[in-house]
Amino acid sequence: MSAPRRAKTSNRYYDEFRSVIQSQLCNIESYRFCYIDATDPSINAIIHMRESATAADRKTLLHQLEYAFTDIDNTSFTVTKDAESFMALAALETGKRSASEITNDTGSWAYGGHTFRSHGDAGLGPVDMVRSIVLSSNVYYYSLANTMGVDAIHDFMKPLGFGQVTGIDLPGELKGVLPSTQWKKNAYKKPEQQRWYGGETISLGIGQGYNTFTMLQLAGATATLANGGQQNTPRLVVATQDPIQRVDRPLETGQSINLGYKSEHVAVIRQGLVGVAKEGTAARVFAGTPYQSAGKTGTAQAVTIGQKDKYNASKLEEHQRDHALYMAFAPAENPQIALAIVVENAGFGAAQAAPIARRVFDYWLLGEYPSVEDIEASQKGLAVTPVGTKRRKEDVQLISSEGVATPMGKR
Repeated sequence: MSAPRRAKTSNRYYDEFRSVIQSQLCNIESYRFCYIDATDPSINAIIHMRESATAADRKTLLHQLEYAFTDIDNTSFTVTKDAESFMALAALETGKRSASEITNDTGSWAYGGHTFRSHGDAGLGPVDMVRSIVLSSNVYYYSLANTMGVDAIHDFMKPLGFGQVTGIDLPGELKGVLPSTQWKKNAYKKPEQQRWYGGETISLGIGQGYNTFTMLQLAGATATLANGGQQNTPRLVVATQDPIQRVDRPLETGQSINLGYKSEHVAVIRQGLVGVAKEGTAARVFAGTPYQSAGKTGTAQAVTIGQKDKYNASKLEEHQRDHALYMAFAPAENPQIALAIVVENAGFGAAQAAPIARRVFDYWLLGEYPSVEDIEASQKGLAVTPVGTKRRKEDVQLISSEGVATPMGKR
């Protein structure tokens, strides 16, 4: 009987990447992280790691990685705010709204006797599409969702992978929910529950309502946006290796799909996402970087808050507090990496998730590892931009998951 082939993962070491992320958090179980290497459209690999494993070991291996972006840990979220950039692209591609059309953000939006709030009832004033992304205008997207309707939203979001199985080569992937009128008819038994009500569409504009997506789906959609609409199937294993002859045999990769977005439409969304990092909610986090990133802060609801109630984290148990979210890619003009991060029950994405993305980008693009001072401050939630003297990754000793110490960056 021949020895089983070993699965070989892609070219960056997982242990190094895990070290950068784990250094920012006290409790590694408190977050979910997913990134996509945007430099290789034929692979579009997800987690890069040192260990090899047979196909039968993949489920165990995923638990060892501690990064649960699929159904194995049943982790899907209502990704408030991060869905807005995709809603904006949907408006342009379907012709429902132009980039220059102005919406007056008064701080709330009324529909059917219900008031949908934005920014604690503080209005942003007149906003066009780019400013709606930069300033994160709820009112703009409440209005847009009403204009588009649930089925048009569904039909645009589905090809991006929201509410769909991505096809990653791991078992147990969670599909999530991308609602439509037909979905609701299938999901409920009573006629009054099967009916789609107009008010249910409004919250879909900011990613709330029935929407639940995984970090893998969000990272994949972010990578597709970064690539101008070119979509690739995410992969973990890129080759098998004969254990005796040590010969690599690359696995076939799926076909890349062009979703056909107009370049001028993608440029508008990119401008808005760059604005988030330059002057918007993530500006403090990315101040002083030699590269330009593009991203969107957000939250994911842990519990439902009534429209008449205001969210107050201090009055909630920790497990009821919002999750902090951030999606991003960098460099904005020539993307090499796209990611999606959620820090559970941590609150605002700009304060807790975006700083982690900054450290990831600094490592990936600049080869910089956080200083001891920065790690200590970040674990207490006190660091926004990096503090202390950064270290070159080559100067940091890495303790692998196998307990082996090697200089980081050594191949």
